[in-house]
Amino acid sequence: MKTNYSNKFLEAVIVVEIHKLLKACIDFDNIENDEFIYKNLNLINSYKIALSDKMCKQLDKFIEETISPIIDDEDYFSFLHTEEFGSYNDEGVFEINSEHSAKMIIALLCKRSIELDKKVDEFASEYLYHNVVH
Repeated sequence: MKTNYSNKFLEAVIVVEIHKLLKACIDFDNIENDEFIYKNLNLINSYKIALSDKMCKQLDKFIEETISPIIDDEDYFSFLHTEEFGSYNDEGVFEINSEHSAKMIIALLCKRSIELDKKVDEFASEYLYHNVVH
């Protein structure tokens, strides 16, 4: 009995840590930092050894659908680079056309981060925490 309790406790601690790591990936301050996201995903992979196969599959699917596009899809942030906010210069760098546009871009990125935060919390509640409890 004690071993089962210890395993469940360890699994619960790991689930909390994975949840924190996922949330950090999509935090406004980190969402554009590929290196940071890769580091967190590697940490998550190292924790998966203590999770059930079912949880690992659900986690992998969530990461593939929600987190990986942030670092793998070159057009992921294209919603921030519209004609309304600026244009690309000769070197292919997007130049913002006004302070108002900069504020709008920040607001849109905050909105995306908040949407992803909600998605991470819903996933953690439904697939991670729920499986630890049961």
